Amino acid sequence: MAEYFDMEVGFEGDDDLARGLRELDEKAPRLLRELIEDSARVAAQSAEIYAPHGATGNLAKEIDHTRATSDESGGFEAQAGVRPVEEAGVSSDYPFWVEAGTGIYGSTGETIKPRVGNFMVFEYRGRLFVTKEIKGQEGRRYFESAYEDLLEYLPPRIEMLKRRLSEIGKQ
Repeated sequence: MAEYFDMEVGFEGDDDLARGLRELDEKAPRLLRELIEDSARVAAQSAEIYAPHGATGNLAKEIDHTRATSDESGGFEAQAGVRPVEEAGVSSDYPFWVEAGTGIYGSTGETIKPRVGNFMVFEYRGRLFVTKEIKGQEGRRYFESAYEDLLEYLPPRIEMLKRRLSEIGKQ
């Protein structure tokens, strides 16, 4: 996949789960891979719901997730994110700025002014605008909201995985 504005999905620090994984080397990796991949899918679906759909809806259309892959430590990782939106005049940082906000709502806290010349000219909803500065846009926090959804989704899924591993270990 192309570059992502992303979040990595994984977990660590659960001793019972780690002990169970060491004991079950045949089925556990598949179950863990499924959990990580499902988590990335849930994050992507939530981000797509929360993302602004605007005039084209291209931002939401480009939200996706990767399949879980093995990492260097023997665990698994997957990503949920936004593929670069391929539109003329749109920065590859666009998904980040929609998330975080721009201008007075972003990290600078200042209005947006033209880099070259005295005026900015842009078209919005069929109308032409000429201005010396704009306020920017408030962050939509679509990935932050997706992350909060993921935090609610994971604990019961981890408990379910522990039960499955325990059942497999008793066989």
